[in-house]
Amino acid sequence: MADHLSFEDLQATTFSGDVLSEFTVEAHQVNHAVDTGYRTNITISISSGGGTLGGTTTQSCSSGVSTFSDITLTGSDGARVLTASSGDLEAPSGAELGSISIVSAASGAPPSAGISGAVAGMTCPPRAP
Repeated sequence: MADHLSFEDLQATTFSGDVLSEFTVEAHQVNHAVDTGYRTNITISISSGGGTLGGTTTQSCSSGVSTFSDITLTGSDGARVLTASSGDLEAPSGAELGSISIVSAASGAPPSAGISGAVAGMTCPPRAP
């Protein structure tokens, strides 16, 4: 039985307004295995840092996995924390957090590769490009 959610393959940085690389949110059991029987919709939102999250922020869940492929994050440069929630899971311990930073094109820093499996309540620093 699922007891928490986890972001998988969420890129660490993005340019404001760009579509993020496809990522998933998985429903995990207490032993961190994906709960393949979990089928409740999963919603993502910005929990800190401000800005606007665009695209389809609620996705159906199949075999414990929701795929997000059209998400945009718009705002000024800086770190954001995303959270995932699902009606069947308790918050806040039921939602593992994902960290992403908006970088300006003028910075010369390209969007970087993803992180996976962030722990609830922890803000992870972006990976180096």
